[in-house]
Amino acid sequence: MKDTIYTNHSDTVINLNQSRDLKPIVIHNKYENKLLADESNFSIAGFWISVAVAVVSLGALLISYLAMRATNRSNRQQIEQANKNNRQQILVGKIEEIYECVTTLNYYYRTFQFIYNQLNESHDSEKHTANERSDWGKEYTNSVEQFVKRNNVEDLHKITARLRVLSNTYLSGELQLKCLTYNDMFEKMMDAVIYGQKFLQGAFYKEGFPEALVLQQYLEAIQNDLVKINELGSESLSQEKIGEYRRTTFKKDLGLIK
Repeated sequence: MKDTIYTNHSDTVINLNQSRDLKPIVIHNKYENKLLADESNFSIAGFWISVAVAVVSLGALLISYLAMRATNRSNRQQIEQANKNNRQQILVGKIEEIYECVTTLNYYYRTFQFIYNQLNESHDSEKHTANERSDWGKEYTNSVEQFVKRNNVEDLHKITARLRVLSNTYLSGELQLKCLTYNDMFEKMMDAVIYGQKFLQGAFYKEGFPEALVLQQYLEAIQNDLVKINELGSESLSQEKIGEYRRTTFKKDLGLIK
């Protein structure tokens, strides 16, 4: 087999066997060099751009996390404050209800005392004859019947039960004892008056039940303590102060006196 002859630009004759040992000649012109440099610069710039994007992304995530924590903290504070306000509002409402119960029972106490005095007279053999005691007994019975017709006794039992529950739940210390003891005394007096169970007085109040005026002064102190709990305003005015104002300034302002 004959050897094949290759000819290059310089007319150099190269043997085929020699051509196998030749390495390719790479010629870089200035445009190719510039392209390679641009590609290298682009790779470096792309790397730093990627780093910058990653940093910005991490920063955005961090900001979002901090904002979420701040929002959650704010929400918790708002919820805690709302719960605190709700509890305070509930307490205010319950104390006001206790105040109303105490005042309502005192309104009926005056009537009960009047009827109770009739009951006592009907049993007092030292002061009255049998006929007189009988007359007092009739007056007592008539008073009870009239009271029951005009008032719902069951509502009074509900008020005393409610006052007991509220006092045990929302009061403490001596004020709680005052309200509960007053409530218990009213129940004993109501049972003695409405149901004629006078023996309850001997069992629990052998000294007798207090006069309405004395009880009124006692209850005014309780009402003032209830007002202070809620910080609703100044102390309640006594009946003496109201009476003095009525006899002087009030009547004068209305032209009733000079």
